[in-house]
Amino acid sequence: RRRHTRYISVTGVQTCALPISAGFVHTAVHTSISGIGRNVRAARTIGVVVGPAGLGKTTCIRQLAYELPGSIVVTIDRDSQSGSGLLRALLNAVQKKRRGWSRVLLSQVVRRVSGSGRLLLVDQAHELSDSGLKVIMQLHDAADLPILLVGTVALNRRLLDDEDSQFGQLSRRIGLRLDLRTIINSREGGRAKQWISAAELRKMLSGCKLRLHPDANRMMARIANDGVGHLRRVRHVLRLAGIIIKASRPALRWGHRSRAVA
Repeated sequence: RRRHTRYISVTGVQTCALPISAGFVHTAVHTSISGIGRNVRAARTIGVVVGPAGLGKTTCIRQLAYELPGSIVVTIDRDSQSGSGLLRALLNAVQKKRRGWSRVLLSQVVRRVSGSGRLLLVDQAHELSDSGLKVIMQLHDAADLPILLVGTVALNRRLLDDEDSQFGQLSRRIGLRLDLRTIINSREGGRAKQWISAAELRKMLSGCKLRLHPDANRMMARIANDGVGHLRRVRHVLRLAGIIIKASRPALRWGHRSRAVA
């Protein structure tokens, strides 16, 4: 049986169950996010993880929630980026019976999470408005809630200065920081170090309908390790290959299809 993680939708109103694959690939990015998440929970502090899009941060967050039962996962978008929207999303995430709240007070959320030790994982945290970031700080202070904010480098720029008149108070509460660019841009022996190997990528793509030729798999690994948008770019290439193959049937034999992305 697959275990499922309860996951609040981007609207903060609906919920869905996200299956976590038993074949999840533990990349260097996941290992780093998992490590900082566990330390944030143990220290009951606020952590910040930033990095370029396409590294698989969202997938890593869901896997971490699977590994740490009871974690609360909220993904920020237009409906949940404000302080009031974030409170609605949080209350719906922790309520057994969900409803469309018109107005949610901070105290309502605090009562339900205070002293629980549950880890709050906030994905797309760079989308939080000023009022949303203020709620994060107030929630941490009032409920002693460990919180991990995950987003792009834009988030780090807002929370980097302890003396900043707007976000300095929140910055001083951040106990752990991680910039994933230090992982993907690291070098070994004068050469760029791969953050995901061809073998890891092959395992990650094991459920893909396309059977990749070894040359194609190595090419996908080069794409994944080069530039910004890594894994997302791999998915785009494979999707286009699938479209080309589908349009070429029945002219292509299976042998040709297996090499279509080579």
